[in-house]
Amino acid sequence: MKAKSIVIVVIVFAICVGILFLVPIYCAPRPNMSRTLTVNEIHECYTAIRILEDDQRKSLKEIIAKQATTENLNRTFTLLLQTNNLLPSPIGGRRTQVISPELVDAWGKPLEIRWREGSMNSRYSFLETNINSPVIIWSFGPNGTNNFGEGDDVVWFNASKRSNSTSQP
Repeated sequence: MKAKSIVIVVIVFAICVGILFLVPIYCAPRPNMSRTLTVNEIHECYTAIRILEDDQRKSLKEIIAKQATTENLNRTFTLLLQTNNLLPSPIGGRRTQVISPELVDAWGKPLEIRWREGSMNSRYSFLETNINSPVIIWSFGPNGTNNFGEGDDVVWFNASKRSNSTSQP
């Protein structure tokens, strides 16, 4: 009987130790998780734009012109999404409400949001062809440097228009 108790204690102990070692390995952040979360957030922003334009039967520019309270397009866009209950899903469960006046990527840096019209030049040529939207949205990526949609920058690709694989998620 005593030997059985010792065996049971040893087995339970081994299971607990195994769990303690496996949980951190299983729950460790995956290298592409931040990139994937950011791509999804950008895609949700584009979806919200289509919903707003369809619901209000106006262009995003017309909708924002009525609400523009700041020259920062990200802040104005965030407020517009918040007002219409269209904020993207939280990244890592952080956003139960807007914790930042701007939409941020998975690295905590503001998303870059610019009007397509008037900002297109050769540096933005890839972003311009990526999606049919009044704005272009991207993240500077983990290094925080603007590569205009190239390098480690994070963009959402319209699958039917995908022509560049260097920045893919």
